[in-house]
Amino acid sequence: MDYNKEVSVSDFRNMVLRGARFLKKNILVLFIGGFLFACLGILYAWLMKPSYTAEMTFAAESDKQGMNAYSGIAAQFGFDLSSGGGSVFEGENLMHFFKSRMLVERALLTPVEFDGQTKPLIYRYISTNKMDEKWAETPLMKGVFFTAGQPDGNRARDSVLNSIVKDVSAKLVVDKVDKKNNITAVRFSGSDEFFAKTFVEQLVSNALNFYMDYKSKKSRQNVQILQKQADSVKALLTGGIYEIASTNDLNLNPLRQITRAPIQRKQVDVQVNGKLYEEILKQLELAKITMRRETPLVQVIDVPRYPLEKKKMGRLKGAFIFGFVGVVLTLVFLVVKRIFRG
Repeated sequence: MDYNKEVSVSDFRNMVLRGARFLKKNILVLFIGGFLFACLGILYAWLMKPSYTAEMTFAAESDKQGMNAYSGIAAQFGFDLSSGGGSVFEGENLMHFFKSRMLVERALLTPVEFDGQTKPLIYRYISTNKMDEKWAETPLMKGVFFTAGQPDGNRARDSVLNSIVKDVSAKLVVDKVDKKNNITAVRFSGSDEFFAKTFVEQLVSNALNFYMDYKSKKSRQNVQILQKQADSVKALLTGGIYEIASTNDLNLNPLRQITRAPIQRKQVDVQVNGKLYEEILKQLELAKITMRRETPLVQVIDVPRYPLEKKKMGRLKGAFIFGFVGVVLTLVFLVVKRIFRG
């Protein structure tokens, strides 16, 4: 057979006619195949559970924005706040942080009220997915329960928790809505409207609390230490001043030099403590500035509200998509059957 031979117009016309006759001959089969698949599409759309999407957006102030607000004040004390590394939770790091096992697990184990009881949110996920019905037939799962702060060690519990965390994390989307203004959106889609809304709220709340505590923990401890030192030095300074005044009130003989020694010693102590107190106050104010700079300003913009965005395939759409696929599959089957028949 010569494959390089060009197909003439008449040959092409004959091929089209043969194809048309083939379709005309099998039009009923194609219709039945498409109709059956369309019915399956309607059934699928009817049985398909809707997907609810909960979204929460917030804006976090960056380190550079906070630094500019306090660099001028710090400069008055002779310190430069213009240097420093980037934040651990900036950009992509923040997105990975929200999807970390620690935060997802903490949100799942947060006690919430549903069905007239206060239980960890994970039990809502378990009941929605009918996992508890499957566990009823498994003796190993009868003694498994979930609580916040429960130590590891129960392999059955940890295995189930790992599986749920992975499944929930896969449905979680974290992205930047506006990179310029550091607006972040956290979205979760699931078949349970209550779980989707509550999980997003708990996840964002826990994440932001942990984030702010992490950012300001070191500087907050530094402020506490300096405040204790300032209070201690101030007490010594105040005590020295009162001792000098008390000694002067004794009206000792001014001609005797030995009587002036305690007063002079206390005056030296007061001067030293005064200088020390002044320096500690500078360090304390600088530490407070640093703490305010490192404490991020987080503003929640949008919170999920009922009713959540609902996504479900319509019956007409399901019938059209499945019907089209049915016609294509039936046609492929007829063509292959004809080829094998010769």
